[in-house]
Amino acid sequence: MYLPRLRRLHDTLKEIKKVDPDTCLTYYMLRQLIAEGQLTELKYTNAFVLNLDEVYHLFWTPMKTDGCTKEENNEI
Repeated sequence: MYLPRLRRLHDTLKEIKKVDPDTCLTYYMLRQLIAEGQLTELKYTNAFVLNLDEVYHLFWTPMKTDGCTKEENNEI
């Protein structure tokens, strides 16, 4: 059974900084991604939370540009 790892925005940022201390991800960037619809913010009791797995999936999935992946563009 899948249990999502729900974290508040500040806690999400702390978790990511544990994995990558040199990350350029900021609280403002997370808010922008939510506003653009790339991340889903959920209301849980009196707090807004993010699914940590969704955040990891967004940043660790290769980006598509011009019909090929980001890694393929570097080879050109």
